[in-house]
Amino acid sequence: MKRQSALFVAVPALILLLLLGCADEAILEMLLDESTAAGAETPNENVALEPLPEARVAVRFANATLNEAVNVQFYASSDVLEQVPDDLFADPENLVTASLGIAGTGLIEPGEKDEITLDCDENLIFGTAGGLFLDNESGDERGNGERRWVEQRALGVCGGTVTFVFTREGESFRTRLTVK
Repeated sequence: MKRQSALFVAVPALILLLLLGCADEAILEMLLDESTAAGAETPNENVALEPLPEARVAVRFANATLNEAVNVQFYASSDVLEQVPDDLFADPENLVTASLGIAGTGLIEPGEKDEITLDCDENLIFGTAGGLFLDNESGDERGNGERRWVEQRALGVCGGTVTFVFTREGESFRTRLTVK
């Protein structure tokens, strides 16, 4: 019942933000709000999430757009790469879609999110080729975000969380990256 009453507040608030032109940021905040994580009835009932073992890294994807689906174009490799990031994105063997997006396609609908975990090793490198933004109704290409990648050797992400956020800012499409 508490979750239902929260929706009565959240939906009108989102509609107001849509009218004011602030919707992408509002969707982003709702997508990334961990205080209402799995099972929490209200923001005050925080869920204690188990930390990941050092041998894994959580990778989150959030589509903070209103009208565009995003093919996240996610790549990962544990091979030693000569030219980073070009070699990562050039090799089709590095493309990851299993368990990602709708039916393992890598496609995330507007306002939705997804998460996968990767095994870590010292050579792990992963990232997005930018994300391909598509009209959610027709599937027509709208644009691309920027390439973003992470190297375990440089940042020590094992045991942590990396989040890729796909947004639209005016006529431009953006890809943000955070590491925790």
